[in-house]
Amino acid sequence: MLNSNYLFKKLSFFKIKEIIYVYLIYILLVSLISFFYIEYVNSKYNLSDQNGNIIFKNLQFNNSELIENLYNKFDYSSTRNGITYHLEKLPLFPLLLLSLISISKSLYFIIILKNLLLFSIYFFIVFYFIPKKKNFFFFISLLSPLIFIPYNFHVGSSILFEDSLVLILLPLSFLICISNNKKKFIFFSILLFFLYFSKTYVFFFVLLFPFIIIIFDRPKFISSFLLIFSVFCAVMIWGVFGKYKTGKFSFGSALLSVNSQALSETVFNKYFLNYYPYKSVDLIINELDKEKVSFKSEWEFYEYYNKKNQLFLKNNLFIYFKGVFHKIIFIFFNFYSDGFNPKPDGTFEKNQLRFSHFINKIVFNISILFCIYRIIKNLLKKNYYINLKIDIYFFFFCFLNLIPLLYGWATQKHLVPIQIVSYYYLFFVIDFYKNKLFR
Repeated sequence: MLNSNYLFKKLSFFKIKEIIYVYLIYILLVSLISFFYIEYVNSKYNLSDQNGNIIFKNLQFNNSELIENLYNKFDYSSTRNGITYHLEKLPLFPLLLLSLISISKSLYFIIILKNLLLFSIYFFIVFYFIPKKKNFFFFISLLSPLIFIPYNFHVGSSILFEDSLVLILLPLSFLICISNNKKKFIFFSILLFFLYFSKTYVFFFVLLFPFIIIIFDRPKFISSFLLIFSVFCAVMIWGVFGKYKTGKFSFGSALLSVNSQALSETVFNKYFLNYYPYKSVDLIINELDKEKVSFKSEWEFYEYYNKKNQLFLKNNLFIYFKGVFHKIIFIFFNFYSDGFNPKPDGTFEKNQLRFSHFINKIVFNISILFCIYRIIKNLLKKNYYINLKIDIYFFFFCFLNLIPLLYGWATQKHLVPIQIVSYYYLFFVIDFYKNKLFR
């Protein structure tokens, strides 16, 4: 059992063997929870066959054919509507799954090894960048939201969607940014590089936040260059891959060739508010008029839906902004499950309040209020005894990650990464005031 002396022992006094001991307990706990999680997720989505091997076709969110083609032919493509898509998915998540499946197709092996890998990275980076004057209790507090809040663990453990990677990379990025570690810019540059290949809604964050940190941290030239260069390399790698495979440099709104279709069949139509957020917006396609249109390439496909979106936005601006208002309400105040699909009998599950969403959003909202209060207080009173850097960074983490979700649509799983960041922010701010009070 951990006594109070051990809990409040400063990290600077920890020996290597003590860190290893804590890590082994942590990783054992992750493995144990992962085992029960696999039982749950397999019963719900039927991800493995009778031998326990993964069933490719049951992977969701258009991952199935891509992963299968990668595994069988190392071909980064999938086919729909007679079109071969090379830019349907960003590569980090599919390539990680391919690496795991190449070792073993056992569902238990894939999920547990994925969790051991990502949660270990999480553990050691948190430990390395947390100020060593902090105590052990503060350290485990930073680890806890990811492990002990059920929905957060579900998002972090999933092999169905890319948000499981953003959940690891984004909070670590925040912790690194607010640290005073001399190697922070090296690590942050690496995380930015990988974030670019994870999920489209972090695109603006990856491109713009390096300039925020350059302005407020004022790093040396080599560190500033490293930040910009890492993002430049990521942009060029994916852009050149797109140019080579499709003839067009993939960037911005055209980062993926299916972006315009996804928006057209979810947000840019008159049915969005009839479904969102309770029912899955993927069901809206059943309401839309079926147009018999053939396409010669994925970019012709992209341009067709892009024009439809622009026309809808031009003619239905009020409806669109009404949807934005509903998305704001969802992001801050919806504590219920979302995105339900119909059961076999055509009915939907009863929408129930979920503890994970409740605690996540309470912490998120309190953190936002704290951030606004601290920034305004310092600007009005010109009182700079409070370190504003953490507040400014938290503000831009939220702003740059939420704007794309307001333009498109937000689900509960999209919000978990920034909610974990809000836990970090709140823990550090509370610790600041506690130290100030007892100084």
